[in-house]
Amino acid sequence: MPPSARFPLTAAPAGHQRRRRPLPLSRLTRRNCGNQCEPAAPPPPPLAQVPLCGKSVDLPYLAKRGHETVGVEGVEAAVWALQRENWLDFTRVLVPRGGGGGGAPPQHDSGDFLPADAFGGARKGYVFTRGAHGQGYYRDAPPLLAAVERRLPLRVVVGDFLEVTPAEIGTFDAAWDRGSLVALPPGARARYAATLAALLRDGARVLLVTSHFDQSVRPGPPFVVSHAELEALYGPLGFTVELLSSRDASAEYKGGPWDAVSSIVENCYLLTKRGRAAQRRWYKPWSWFRG
Repeated sequence: MPPSARFPLTAAPAGHQRRRRPLPLSRLTRRNCGNQCEPAAPPPPPLAQVPLCGKSVDLPYLAKRGHETVGVEGVEAAVWALQRENWLDFTRVLVPRGGGGGGAPPQHDSGDFLPADAFGGARKGYVFTRGAHGQGYYRDAPPLLAAVERRLPLRVVVGDFLEVTPAEIGTFDAAWDRGSLVALPPGARARYAATLAALLRDGARVLLVTSHFDQSVRPGPPFVVSHAELEALYGPLGFTVELLSSRDASAEYKGGPWDAVSSIVENCYLLTKRGRAAQRRWYKPWSWFRG
């Protein structure tokens, strides 16, 4: 690990929830979301992914319960605020783009690696070298910055979630999506779903929360995402979509533009990735993940 430096403590960005809302994340390891939840088999997943995590307090919540947790956040200030508000102790670590050595081989059609038997001239944005995936042109991209918690199995990658790959951050047994998919406009959701699917192993579970309200009164984000759209997004990617619970969450959305909304229903979905021959391969997280 490179020499560490603590993330600076700065003012927290606005727009983040300071407290966990009453949806226990233990439901990722339950068979149902009723009052009498049955323990699931196998035991709780050891690796959890939280996309577009912001400064969510669910990150330390998961890590303190033994889940090795990786969040991805595009705004670095949110990571600093997560540290300050939860008494975390982050160090800075650089994660090579494309993995840098081991893990998932880059997809040739992704543009991250272009195999070549010999140097064929300079290519803008690429460097010609022999690396972990053979000889050729590798995308010359700066490494990702990650915040690694000293005491908890918690890592937060600072970068665009839509650009991360299994080679860079590993693959996961579970994902927690609260406020991620619903923050995206319709045109970006298919790419988001595909990125998340690539980061999840066969049998992985996703706990996903959506809010339903009159979108004409309160324009997004967050946006209303229907059950039918979830089926259309995740069904072709090999997921089953199950509605676990619906509840009236109107009392929790107060102030500002929410005052004009008369009713808000919060839905909790469980997405399970089915095993397919084309999805059997999985990759261990990078060494930085385990500190």
